[in-house]
Amino acid sequence: MRLAIIALAAGASCLGAAAIAARTSPLTTPAPPSGTGVTGAECFRVHEIQNRVIADDHTMLVNVDGRATYRLTMKGRCLATATNSDPISTRALPGTSRICKPADMDISISQSGSIRPCLVDSIAKMSPAEAAALPKKYQP
Repeated sequence: MRLAIIALAAGASCLGAAAIAARTSPLTTPAPPSGTGVTGAECFRVHEIQNRVIADDHTMLVNVDGRATYRLTMKGRCLATATNSDPISTRALPGTSRICKPADMDISISQSGSIRPCLVDSIAKMSPAEAAALPKKYQP
């Protein structure tokens, strides 16, 4: 009986990992170069983020104040095991009032009682056409 439970748990774990590994990106353009940020009127405040969607292992899409969609690319595969229902903390670093460059932002994912920080690698504002072309489940 104990062996069956272990095998069942291992199978469920593999299925969950396979579902996450099978995540394909809805984005048709390559990620912006490392360090890319936004300027001027494209900068935003953390409290303006209304919704977010994990697009793939290293990309989160955020809706800012209902007026624009931003692509946040993380270093590495920080989002590989994250789901859209996981609590994600997004905050501006102390002394920063607006998010313009990756170093202005701190993102953490809470899973199974642990908190995993993610380093933002680039921030890009998507054009209205790019945002509209996203499949509905990926529109933040």
